[in-house]
Amino acid sequence: MKSSTRSAVIALLMSTALKPHAAMAQEKLAGDTLQISRATGSIKVDGDLSEEGWKAAKPVTTWYEVNPGDNTEPALRNVGRLAYDDHFFYASFEFEDPNPKAIRAPYSDRDDSGGGFYDFGGIVLDAGNSGRTGKLFVVTPRNIQNDTIIDDSSGEDPSPDFFWESATRITEHGWVLESGLGETSAYWAWIAPTVAQDTRVCVYDRAGWGRSDEAASPQDGVGVATDLHTLLAHVPGPFVLVGHSSGAQYVRIFAGRYPSEVAGMVLLDPQPAEALTRLPAFPGFYRVFRRVSATFPPLARLGVARLVALAGSDGLPPQARNTRRVYSSSARTARSLRDEFAQLPTALEQAHSFRTLGELPLILVTAVRDAPAGWLPLQDEMAALSTNSFHEVVANATHSSLIEDEHDAGVSSQAIRLVVESVRSARLLARP
Repeated sequence: MKSSTRSAVIALLMSTALKPHAAMAQEKLAGDTLQISRATGSIKVDGDLSEEGWKAAKPVTTWYEVNPGDNTEPALRNVGRLAYDDHFFYASFEFEDPNPKAIRAPYSDRDDSGGGFYDFGGIVLDAGNSGRTGKLFVVTPRNIQNDTIIDDSSGEDPSPDFFWESATRITEHGWVLESGLGETSAYWAWIAPTVAQDTRVCVYDRAGWGRSDEAASPQDGVGVATDLHTLLAHVPGPFVLVGHSSGAQYVRIFAGRYPSEVAGMVLLDPQPAEALTRLPAFPGFYRVFRRVSATFPPLARLGVARLVALAGSDGLPPQARNTRRVYSSSARTARSLRDEFAQLPTALEQAHSFRTLGELPLILVTAVRDAPAGWLPLQDEMAALSTNSFHEVVANATHSSLIEDEHDAGVSSQAIRLVVESVRSARLLARP
């Protein structure tokens, strides 16, 4: 590992299947390979390293100073610890400083680590085992996060803002950094943290979207539901499923195929399974968009998609907005949109085959503003999929604002919380 006098950057990995960048550096210096331990208890990312979860983590005390020294033993003591559980990878560090008042820790904007003039600590993850690229996650003593994609050939790209937790404390002996890495989809940036205050939240990118690998072939609704089932295989269930727009039909298919694994459902302005047969304007829209979407991948390579992406997601928090724009403007995302849209008729037909949810707790939230002709009656019909449901109609909300607008997303979050509460209490849904 390497450190400077008051700051340290550790290059490590998320699992033993990957090749540690830091271990490479240590091999050249006859250092030891690092072992990552499973947490022996829960870890709360709050800067307190006395928790049970950290006790089995072996302290890392061998460091190498690179500035001002040249791979020399640092004058100050640094301690690192690594751990993981079923959901996250954790890293913590203790950086000693005989004069904590001299720690270079001004308040600054995100991604501003002072160009190397501030103290900072963190890790580089080379998840692809390339030895040439990685994701850098560092934090200053004031808990200012900085994340960057680094590449030996192209340099650094600071544009993505990943979702990860960190906490710092400046102590009488120095400062402490604790981080937990677990990526989520930027689209749910208002909702996921709110609901996570009450229950575990799992947000994912479908194949070909965001950071997920591309599907081997275009996927229909059953393919999407099967992927999600595989993804959740090691997560304790049953689950409350939440779907927005076309995503609502994917979770409906999941519930139909795996009913014992679903405890409740929230549908946010869901696209009806009967969209092609009972929404007057949708068949014409689909035919036009189907042809136009074939041009998206080449246009994305010309940068047109980036211009479109820059115009969207304005209501999301800045970090989520920037992340979504980065991924939305890629040719890879354009291909996924084209392929998924081509499979939409099949997915809608598959969803329509599952006609009842029984007594499953269900809340359907509908946005009224700008709703197309025929949309609202079909929303009422979907609310009737369960005998234990209610329909929340939001007059001033739009299709996207239920996710992207902070206030309207609050309505969506509350709906999810009500279903979770109903499941936990084993009582029928009660209107707020």
